Amino acid sequence: SMFPLAPPLCALLSALVIGSAGSPCSNRAGTAMAVVSLGFCNIRMKTGAEKDKPVVRKGRMDLQYIPKRGYADGPFGQVHFRDTGSSGNEEATLVLLAMAPQSSRQFENVYEKLKNANIRAIGIDYPGFGESDPCGSVPTIRDFAEVVPPVLDHLGLGTVDVLGHHTGAFAACCLSQ
Repeated sequence: SMFPLAPPLCALLSALVIGSAGSPCSNRAGTAMAVVSLGFCNIRMKTGAEKDKPVVRKGRMDLQYIPKRGYADGPFGQVHFRDTGSSGNEEATLVLLAMAPQSSRQFENVYEKLKNANIRAIGIDYPGFGESDPCGSVPTIRDFAEVVPPVLDHLGLGTVDVLGHHTGAFAACCLSQ
């Protein structure tokens, strides 16, 4: 397959691979689905009397590292992506697929960590989400998957690892078929 999910990456990202009875892209039993819990919640707890009430920060998080942003021509128009770039020495290239209705910003807290772990990370916005152009109708899981190959072609990449969070796991399954 063009999109293997490497075991070391699963371990690094606390991924759990489970079997499913099928996916939105297949009616075959046993389709592998990556379910990932990376803790992207931006919540901190108060102290004192209000310690049990969470406070959600609003606005942009203070980030030291912001990956390069780019666009590729896709089946529905321009596809936006974030890329940590390549030094030529990466151990792996990892495509990050967010849950709907999120965008590649969902992974802002891990781009730098992945880069520091010698992994090139590429987050892709689905059609109509983030900064990608919308498709002419409500996008399907297959539509989400169809924007990945044009980004990889644009970047000159062949085999990559794919990590899908929630809805992104279904899109990753579509890519493996």
